[in-house]
Amino acid sequence: MSRNIDIEFSKEQVNSFISRYEPLYFKNDNKSKDIPKLNTTEIEVEEYIEGKLKSGIVDEYVVVWKAGRLKKADIDNDKFLQEKKYINGYGNHIDSNELKTYLSKLKKNKIQEIIYSSDMLSQDILEKSYDLVKENVPTNFGSVYLINILYFLSKGKIPIYDKYAHIAVKALCFGYTPSNIYVGAPPEKSRTKMVINMLSEYMWYLNKLFGTCNIPRSLDRALWVYGHSKIEYDDLSK
Repeated sequence: MSRNIDIEFSKEQVNSFISRYEPLYFKNDNKSKDIPKLNTTEIEVEEYIEGKLKSGIVDEYVVVWKAGRLKKADIDNDKFLQEKKYINGYGNHIDSNELKTYLSKLKKNKIQEIIYSSDMLSQDILEKSYDLVKENVPTNFGSVYLINILYFLSKGKIPIYDKYAHIAVKALCFGYTPSNIYVGAPPEKSRTKMVINMLSEYMWYLNKLFGTCNIPRSLDRALWVYGHSKIEYDDLSK
Protein backbone atom coordinates (compact mmCIF):
# COMPACT_ATOMS: atom_id res chain seq x y z
CA MET A 1 0.00 0.00 0.00
CA SER A 2 1.56 3.29 -1.11
CA ARG A 3 1.73 6.16 1.38
CA ASN A 4 2.28 9.90 1.48
CA ILE A 5 6.02 10.63 1.63
CA ASP A 6 5.39 13.70 3.82
CA ILE A 7 5.77 11.64 6.98
CA GLU A 8 8.13 11.26 9.90
CA PHE A 9 7.96 8.08 11.95
CA SER A 10 7.48 8.25 15.70
CA LYS A 11 10.00 6.95 18.20
CA GLU A 12 7.66 4.04 18.98
CA GLN A 13 7.36 3.12 15.29
CA VAL A 14 11.11 3.23 14.81
CA ASN A 15 11.69 1.07 17.88
CA SER A 16 9.16 -1.45 16.58
CA PHE A 17 10.95 -1.56 13.23
CA ILE A 18 14.34 -2.06 14.90
CA SER A 19 12.94 -4.83 17.12
CA ARG A 20 11.66 -6.66 14.05
CA TYR A 21 14.73 -6.46 11.81
CA GLU A 22 17.92 -5.71 13.75
CA PRO A 23 18.19 -9.20 15.35
CA LEU A 24 18.45 -10.70 11.85
CA TYR A 25 21.64 -8.72 11.30
CA PHE A 26 23.27 -10.95 13.91
CA LYS A 27 21.35 -14.20 13.49
CA ASN A 28 19.50 -14.83 10.26
CA ASP A 29 17.17 -17.71 11.11
CA ASN A 30 13.99 -16.05 9.84
CA LYS A 31 11.43 -18.79 9.36
CA SER A 32 8.97 -16.64 7.37
CA LYS A 33 11.37 -16.61 4.39
CA ASP A 34 10.68 -12.93 3.68
CA ILE A 35 14.38 -12.28 4.32
CA PRO A 36 16.95 -14.43 2.47
CA LYS A 37 20.05 -15.79 4.20
CA LEU A 38 22.36 -12.89 4.98
CA ASN A 39 26.04 -12.47 5.74
CA THR A 40 25.53 -11.95 9.48
CA THR A 41 27.88 -10.14 11.89
CA GLU A 42 28.99 -11.07 15.39
CA ILE A 43 27.79 -8.77 18.18
CA GLU A 44 31.35 -8.41 19.50
CA VAL A 45 32.50 -7.15 16.08
CA GLU A 46 29.76 -4.50 16.02
CA GLU A 47 30.63 -3.35 19.53
CA TYR A 48 34.27 -3.08 18.53
CA ILE A 49 33.41 -1.08 15.40
CA GLU A 50 31.03 1.21 17.29
CA GLY A 51 33.94 2.11 19.56
CA LYS A 52 35.96 3.22 16.53
CA LEU A 53 32.98 5.16 15.19
CA LYS A 54 32.53 7.09 18.44
CA SER A 55 36.22 7.98 18.42
CA GLY A 56 36.41 8.85 14.72
CA ILE A 57 39.03 6.16 14.06
CA VAL A 58 39.74 4.95 10.53
CA ASP A 59 41.98 1.91 10.05
CA GLU A 60 42.25 -1.45 8.25
CA TYR A 61 39.67 -3.03 10.54
CA VAL A 62 37.09 -0.48 9.45
CA VAL A 63 37.73 -1.35 5.80
CA VAL A 64 37.50 -5.11 6.33
CA TRP A 65 34.34 -4.65 8.43
CA LYS A 66 32.64 -2.69 5.63
CA ALA A 67 33.32 -5.62 3.30
CA GLY A 68 31.54 -7.91 5.79
CA ARG A 69 34.73 -9.90 6.42
CA LEU A 70 35.73 -8.92 9.96
CA LYS A 71 35.39 -11.67 12.56
CA LYS A 72 35.67 -11.68 16.33
CA ALA A 73 38.89 -13.71 16.11
CA ASP A 74 40.48 -10.96 13.97
CA ILE A 75 40.10 -8.20 16.57
CA ASP A 76 43.40 -7.04 18.09
CA ASN A 77 45.27 -9.71 16.16
CA ASP A 78 48.53 -8.28 14.78
CA LYS A 79 49.01 -11.28 12.51
CA PHE A 80 45.60 -10.56 10.99
CA LEU A 81 46.74 -7.09 9.92
CA GLN A 82 49.94 -8.49 8.44
CA GLU A 83 48.43 -11.45 6.59
CA LYS A 84 44.84 -10.46 5.81
CA LYS A 85 43.97 -10.36 2.13
CA TYR A 86 41.75 -7.31 1.77
CA ILE A 87 38.79 -8.03 -0.47
CA ASN A 88 36.09 -5.52 -1.42
CA GLY A 89 32.37 -6.24 -1.61
CA TYR A 90 32.69 -7.42 -5.21
CA GLY A 91 35.37 -9.94 -4.35
CA ASN A 92 38.22 -7.87 -5.83
CA HIS A 93 41.60 -7.64 -4.08
CA ILE A 94 42.70 -4.43 -2.35
CA ASP A 95 46.48 -4.36 -2.00
CA SER A 96 47.35 -4.16 1.71
CA ASN A 97 50.37 -1.92 1.10
CA GLU A 98 48.30 0.47 -1.01
CA LEU A 99 45.69 0.55 1.72
CA LYS A 100 48.21 1.27 4.47
CA THR A 101 49.77 4.04 2.37
CA TYR A 102 46.34 5.52 1.71
CA LEU A 103 45.39 5.51 5.39
CA SER A 104 48.73 7.03 6.41
CA LYS A 105 48.31 9.91 3.94
CA LEU A 106 44.64 10.52 4.68
CA LYS A 107 44.15 14.15 5.70
CA LYS A 108 41.96 13.27 8.66
CA ASN A 109 42.14 16.57 10.54
CA LYS A 110 41.47 18.65 7.44
CA ILE A 111 38.52 16.46 6.44
CA GLN A 112 37.02 16.64 9.94
CA GLU A 113 37.51 20.42 9.96
CA ILE A 114 35.50 20.71 6.73
CA ILE A 115 32.76 18.38 7.96
CA TYR A 116 32.33 20.24 11.24
CA SER A 117 32.65 23.74 9.76
CA SER A 118 28.85 23.93 9.76
CA ASP A 119 25.93 22.19 11.45
CA MET A 120 24.45 21.63 7.99
CA LEU A 121 25.92 19.12 5.55
CA SER A 122 25.75 21.15 2.35
CA GLN A 123 26.61 19.76 -1.08
CA ASP A 124 29.80 21.83 -0.98
CA ILE A 125 30.91 20.30 2.33
CA LEU A 126 30.13 16.77 1.14
CA GLU A 127 31.96 17.27 -2.15
CA LYS A 128 35.05 18.86 -0.57
CA SER A 129 35.37 16.16 2.08
CA TYR A 130 34.78 13.39 -0.49
CA ASP A 131 37.43 14.81 -2.84
CA LEU A 132 39.95 14.69 0.02
CA VAL A 133 39.25 11.04 0.90
CA LYS A 134 39.54 10.27 -2.80
CA GLU A 135 43.23 11.26 -2.89
CA ASN A 136 45.76 8.38 -3.18
CA VAL A 137 42.88 5.89 -3.19
CA PRO A 138 43.86 2.20 -3.57
CA THR A 139 42.87 0.09 -6.56
CA ASN A 140 39.44 -1.57 -6.17
CA PHE A 141 38.51 0.90 -3.41
CA GLY A 142 35.16 2.22 -4.64
CA SER A 143 32.89 5.14 -3.83
CA VAL A 144 30.93 3.28 -1.13
CA TYR A 145 34.20 2.52 0.68
CA LEU A 146 35.15 6.21 0.49
CA ILE A 147 31.80 7.20 2.01
CA ASN A 148 32.52 4.65 4.74
CA ILE A 149 35.75 6.53 5.52
CA LEU A 150 33.75 9.76 5.82
CA TYR A 151 31.26 8.01 8.09
CA PHE A 152 33.93 7.10 10.61
CA LEU A 153 35.84 10.38 10.37
CA SER A 154 32.60 12.30 10.95
CA LYS A 155 31.60 10.01 13.84
CA GLY A 156 28.32 9.30 12.04
CA LYS A 157 27.42 12.86 11.03
CA ILE A 158 27.79 11.74 7.42
CA PRO A 159 25.82 8.48 7.20
CA ILE A 160 27.30 5.23 6.05
CA TYR A 161 25.94 4.18 2.66
CA ASP A 162 24.71 0.81 1.50
CA LYS A 163 22.50 -0.08 -1.46
CA TYR A 164 20.16 -2.15 0.70
CA ALA A 165 19.68 0.60 3.27
CA HIS A 166 18.89 2.95 0.37
CA ILE A 167 16.32 0.47 -0.93
CA ALA A 168 14.83 0.21 2.56
CA VAL A 169 14.24 3.95 3.04
CA LYS A 170 12.72 4.32 -0.42
CA ALA A 171 10.42 1.39 0.29
CA LEU A 172 9.37 2.86 3.65
CA CYS A 173 8.75 6.29 2.11
CA PHE A 174 6.56 5.06 -0.73
CA GLY A 175 4.97 2.04 0.94
CA TYR A 176 6.44 -0.44 -1.53
CA THR A 177 7.99 -3.83 -0.99
CA PRO A 178 11.82 -3.52 -0.99
CA SER A 179 12.03 -6.14 -3.75
CA ASN A 180 10.07 -3.71 -5.97
CA ILE A 181 12.49 -0.82 -5.39
CA TYR A 182 15.30 -0.05 -7.81
CA VAL A 183 18.57 1.54 -6.74
CA GLY A 184 21.36 1.60 -9.30
CA ALA A 185 24.98 0.60 -8.85
CA PRO A 186 27.17 3.18 -7.09
CA PRO A 187 28.86 5.67 -9.44
CA GLU A 188 32.52 5.42 -10.31
CA LYS A 189 34.56 6.88 -7.44
CA SER A 190 36.03 9.58 -9.70
CA ARG A 191 32.55 11.05 -10.37
CA THR A 192 32.31 13.18 -7.24
CA LYS A 193 29.05 14.95 -8.06
CA MET A 194 27.32 11.70 -8.99
CA VAL A 195 28.53 10.01 -5.79
CA ILE A 196 27.36 12.92 -3.64
CA ASN A 197 24.05 12.98 -5.52
CA MET A 198 23.53 9.33 -4.57
CA LEU A 199 24.50 9.99 -0.95
CA SER A 200 22.35 13.14 -0.75
CA GLU A 201 19.29 11.28 -2.02
CA TYR A 202 19.78 8.67 0.69
CA MET A 203 20.23 11.41 3.30
CA TRP A 204 17.03 13.09 2.10
CA TYR A 205 15.05 9.90 2.74
CA LEU A 206 16.63 9.50 6.19
CA ASN A 207 15.72 13.06 7.15
CA LYS A 208 12.20 12.65 5.80
CA LEU A 209 11.56 9.45 7.72
CA PHE A 210 13.54 9.95 10.92
CA GLY A 211 14.23 13.69 11.18
CA THR A 212 17.99 13.17 10.94
CA CYS A 213 20.59 11.43 8.79
CA ASN A 214 22.77 10.76 11.85
CA ILE A 215 20.89 7.60 12.73
CA PRO A 216 21.99 5.08 15.41
CA ARG A 217 23.73 1.88 14.39
CA SER A 218 20.70 -0.13 15.53
CA LEU A 219 18.50 1.58 12.93
CA ASP A 220 21.14 1.31 10.22
CA ARG A 221 21.41 -2.43 10.85
CA ALA A 222 17.62 -2.82 10.71
CA LEU A 223 17.43 -0.86 7.44
CA TRP A 224 20.10 -3.03 5.86
CA VAL A 225 18.17 -6.17 6.76
CA TYR A 226 14.82 -4.75 5.62
CA GLY A 227 16.36 -3.78 2.29
CA HIS A 228 16.55 -7.52 1.52
CA SER A 229 12.88 -8.17 2.38
CA LYS A 230 10.41 -9.70 -0.06
CA ILE A 231 7.38 -8.34 1.81
CA GLU A 232 6.33 -4.89 2.95
CA TYR A 233 6.57 -3.91 6.60
CA ASP A 234 3.12 -2.50 7.46
CA ASP A 235 3.40 -1.58 11.14
CA LEU A 236 4.98 1.82 10.49
CA SER A 237 1.91 3.09 8.65
CA LYS A 238 -0.49 2.41 11.57
